[in-house]
Amino acid sequence: MNKLKQFIEELGRMPIVPLAGFPGIELTGKSIKACLSNADIQTETLLALYEQIKPDALFTMMDLTVEAEFLGCSLKFSEDDPPAVQESALEDEERVEELFEKKTIGGRMPLFAEVVRGLRHALDIPVCAYVIGPFTLAGQIMDLARVMKATRKNPTKLHHLLSKSTELIMNYVALLEDSGADLICVLEPSAMMISARHFKEFSGQYCGKLFREGISRMSVLHICGDTNHLISEMEETGPDGLSLDKQVSMPEVYHRLNNGTVLIGNIDPVSILALGTPGLVRKESEELKKAMEGKRNFILSTGCDVPQNASLDNIRAMISVKDI
Repeated sequence: MNKLKQFIEELGRMPIVPLAGFPGIELTGKSIKACLSNADIQTETLLALYEQIKPDALFTMMDLTVEAEFLGCSLKFSEDDPPAVQESALEDEERVEELFEKKTIGGRMPLFAEVVRGLRHALDIPVCAYVIGPFTLAGQIMDLARVMKATRKNPTKLHHLLSKSTELIMNYVALLEDSGADLICVLEPSAMMISARHFKEFSGQYCGKLFREGISRMSVLHICGDTNHLISEMEETGPDGLSLDKQVSMPEVYHRLNNGTVLIGNIDPVSILALGTPGLVRKESEELKKAMEGKRNFILSTGCDVPQNASLDNIRAMISVKDI
């Protein structure tokens, strides 16, 4: 049975789970860099956030660079912004084996596993963690422009890189699940830039391997932006749920799904959660909840990660619609 659907049925109502971690910084006064570099600080911040907003499940903080950093990519890592890959690690496409040699678990992966353990020990709701998607990781390792070119000019070598990337991600999944993660969300934002055909070949089959062979708990595929052209292909990868951004109509997409896949989303995290008022947030949340009423395979969430500057009052306003 779809494990995410089972969670919804056991809860007995529409769950509300914003993709939010960084707003907790307001409560502890810590920096983003401190939270992403120290397990105790991140855990403290997330638990403080939980006490203030009481979501139906809680995610670790979203960091798309953990795996890439471990493989040697240099990061731009400031105090108040999530890190980004600054320089790729693979200049020579012939050196894929060398890059991944003896690379199983390392870098900040154990840090996030420790956060999961801390949350699992403290909470009785699902604890959710992120991993990067294979196509996005390949774009970080080799530079996304080169990866896009390789889809046409050198697909064999790109498939080799994607296969090795998937193996590494599966190692990280195992660590997170062993640490107590109840849900693994695969973040594959770079896939939004490719066609449905290329998605199936260069992202979908590798995400599918993660969902079939790597993830044993609840599973979600998240791709930012306008993914209307990829919905069927995303569902075919086999996750329990699809997390979709603000550009997608949830009621419309719901009727396009074939296998009872759970939809997750999609309140605008910036213009509504970060820049709106509690009244606007509640209005938008009520409207989406009403539009999805009676559709049992749905979790009310945000379209993507909630920025640090989103007020706790706004997040509470979103979660408050569970009572109507």
